[in-house]
Amino acid sequence: MAFRNVSAYTKIVKIVFLNIWHGKCRDELAAFIDHEKSSTDIFCFQEADPETREYLSPLLSEFAGHSYDKSFEGRIRFTLATYVKKPLVVDAEYTLLAGVSDAGAVLMTHVQATGTSLQVVNVHGISFPDSDDKLDTDGRIEQSRTIIEALRGVKGPVVIGGDFNLLPEARSIRLFAQAGYRDLIDDYHVTTTRNKLAWERFPDNVQYYADYVFVGSNAKVRSFSVPQIEASDHLPLIVDVARADAEHAQSVPASAHPAYDHL
Repeated sequence: MAFRNVSAYTKIVKIVFLNIWHGKCRDELAAFIDHEKSSTDIFCFQEADPETREYLSPLLSEFAGHSYDKSFEGRIRFTLATYVKKPLVVDAEYTLLAGVSDAGAVLMTHVQATGTSLQVVNVHGISFPDSDDKLDTDGRIEQSRTIIEALRGVKGPVVIGGDFNLLPEARSIRLFAQAGYRDLIDDYHVTTTRNKLAWERFPDNVQYYADYVFVGSNAKVRSFSVPQIEASDHLPLIVDVARADAEHAQSVPASAHPAYDHL
């Protein structure tokens, strides 16, 4: 069973979100995945183009892959991939914003297993226009509203994450808190989700944030970490969640990923 039994009351689910930068750091990315995959239930990747997915496939042979390539103006603009460890089952899959040119892409998967289920939302927000400041545009606000509205009425745990291409002060980010979601980047006082691979490319416009994880009220966070590694120009976001009704579950320690330094 891929879910880790922590007590008689709950099952813990470990999810990794990461913009993998089209596999440009191939060796480092492979080492990171190899290190994490035995304890990970779900990987949510952004910038996971078909060629990179083909490379990742043998590394993730125990996982079922679900992908979404969003195209407009004659070219693929967004590539998302969600890998779910067998024998977990994705019993429903949805995409959002397919026909919207000024917003990003969203792949939603409903993951089902005996005794628990959750909605996992893999997001890659649009990086243009206004890519220099990563603040609000009409398209970005509509992007957030579309995600929130699509999840309205969902009763089980919800975890939303990925590369939103937004700074924390953007209204597009604050909308999730206003809708009742926890912003784990804010809650855990994370100081950056980028690394020097990004900063060296844009020395005149150093940005420290782009990636977020939001959890609904029915998801109880057991740990959250942002490893300082260079498997991409983004940092991984790693979250362990459980059902919110599991009040007696044993917590997973924050040092669950000892090979890396954490923020």
